[in-house]
Amino acid sequence: MQKVLFSFFLVLANVCFAWSVSPGTYHLTGTSADGTPYQGEVVIKPQGNNFRVEWFTGGQSTQIGVGIQDSWESVLSIAFADSSNSRFWGVASYKVNIFGDLEGKWTTHDGYSYGTDRLTWKSSRTSY
Repeated sequence: MQKVLFSFFLVLANVCFAWSVSPGTYHLTGTSADGTPYQGEVVIKPQGNNFRVEWFTGGQSTQIGVGIQDSWESVLSIAFADSSNSRFWGVASYKVNIFGDLEGKWTTHDGYSYGTDRLTWKSSRTSY
């Protein structure tokens, strides 16, 4: 009975409340548009009322982005660019869950396919 009540509470909480993005470092697991798995780290830090987001796969920053989250939604929306030339590369959208982890999809500038990401909280460190 306690498990049922706790599960009901989690569902109700996700429907009724907006969860905020916590600045820090997240462990990244994802799947590219062709189904290839990858992992790395993502650093999210405040930038005014918005966020600066950097994806690190293979030890160096591969994408950089700017994100926004409205206070009434549990969604972080990001436009990102390739860090080597700062050219627009695509968009990502992450749902923030009750535990502070993020799950979402991203697509490149052509918009024909998408990949998926899961960001799991690691630490409050915002520098790489």
